[in-house]
Amino acid sequence: MNSDSWTPKAAGFESGNSGNTSYGKARIFSKRMVPDRWQYKLGLLMDLEEKGIKYEEKADGTIVADMPDIGLVQMTPELRERNYRRHINQMVGREMYIIA
Repeated sequence: MNSDSWTPKAAGFESGNSGNTSYGKARIFSKRMVPDRWQYKLGLLMDLEEKGIKYEEKADGTIVADMPDIGLVQMTPELRERNYRRHINQMVGREMYIIA
C-alpha cells in the first residue's frame, strides 16, 4: 500500500470497520494540565477562600481550617502530598511518580 494514500485514520477519522460510533467525526485531542504542588496548594486555599471558610497556615506548612459542622481540621504537608498524588493519578488515569 502506498504511504501517500488517503485513509480515514490518517485523516483523523475512525476507521469504518472499527465498530466505533464516532465514525465520520474528527478526533478531538485534549491535553490535561497537570498542576504542580504549589498550584495544588493554592487551589486548596482558593477553594477555602471562595467558600468563606476561615483558615490559617502554620510555619511548618500545615493548613488549619475551621470547617462548618466539623470544626478545626488540619492538613499536614504529608497529607497534602498524598492527596496531591491521588489527584494526579486520577487525572492521568494511572499511577505515576512525580519527580520535582
